[in-house]
Amino acid sequence: YGLVSDPATIEHQLNSLAGVLPQEALKLLSDQLHTLVAAPRGKLGFGLLVSLLIALWSATSGTGALMQALSVAYEERDNRGMLSFYGLAIALTVGIGLFALLSLFLIAVVPAIIDLLPFSEVWRDRISMIRWPLLAILALAALGFLYRYAPARERPCWHCFSAGTIAAAVLWLVGSAGFSFYVARFSSYDKTYGSLGAVVILLMWFYVTTYIILAGAELNSEIEKTRARH
Repeated sequence: YGLVSDPATIEHQLNSLAGVLPQEALKLLSDQLHTLVAAPRGKLGFGLLVSLLIALWSATSGTGALMQALSVAYEERDNRGMLSFYGLAIALTVGIGLFALLSLFLIAVVPAIIDLLPFSEVWRDRISMIRWPLLAILALAALGFLYRYAPARERPCWHCFSAGTIAAAVLWLVGSAGFSFYVARFSSYDKTYGSLGAVVILLMWFYVTTYIILAGAELNSEIEKTRARH
């Protein structure tokens, strides 16, 4: 962010994620953006490179585990070679990263752009609402792409608008909002984990998201088997 945009503006627009992303996780992202704002431009280049390499290595491991879990959900044996498996894992990791950036663009950057348009406040609000259906379509496309390429399947098919994909997208939105409400009202992660509470909450949110993705894959798998028997 420090290289390609104004972090202060992005941080302000991150408030749009309140109610979906847990508040502590949102604060963690906000604190990181504050660090970027204060960092000299010369250090951002090297820091960005190191951060990207570490993030790519960590995220690829998580994506690989998700690929294996999706293969189990579709009851398929994963016979892919190491190069093929990790090459696909890296590609999917980059794809997930692009989805995250596009989502952040729709949620955080688009409102800032709309505020600059020479329209009345009513029209700006109406135009701003378009981003949510676009985000839903983007989530469906991302899930369909993941269900198509992540598992090891002999005859893969697209699931962009299947029951499992739609259910996963809806569950993710509802589950994220519910988890955010639970963390804000009932949990005590900060008392248990101290300064690591925000990190623990963010990891728990990833954990819930992963299970929702697997639930959608299980539903798609069962529907496919039912159709094959008839």
